[in-house]
Amino acid sequence: MRNILRFLGIVIISAVILFSIGSFYDLPLMKNIQLICWSFILDLFVFVYKQRQTTEVLTWYQVVKQFWLFIKCTILIPTLIAFIIIIGCLTSISEVSIYFYLHLTVVCYTIGMILSLGRLISPNHSIFNKLKKRNE
Repeated sequence: MRNILRFLGIVIISAVILFSIGSFYDLPLMKNIQLICWSFILDLFVFVYKQRQTTEVLTWYQVVKQFWLFIKCTILIPTLIAFIIIIGCLTSISEVSIYFYLHLTVVCYTIGMILSLGRLISPNHSIFNKLKKRNE
């Protein structure tokens, strides 16, 4: 039950962030709600998959630690998105494209937070761990 409440909290925060970004870029209300609903369906599928893999309920500290591992594993995603947006601003990319990239980033980290509710994220896949192994 605690994981379901945490999932709902994560999805609500994600929806508020996505709605704010869509409102900032003047996306039509129906299109914004439609994209948020599609993101919710994807999040729901990931949550159901996670629940089938593990039903373990972690403490909040363990969830944050797992999410930090996810961030370390995927640190190149926001860097790449920021680079694309900066290049796009210099070459006058459309606002819808910027919204799309930001939407992908929020959905990616929402999925990461959902996966963090269980022990599905391995520190062995971290980019920093791979760099340490190369240097040794």
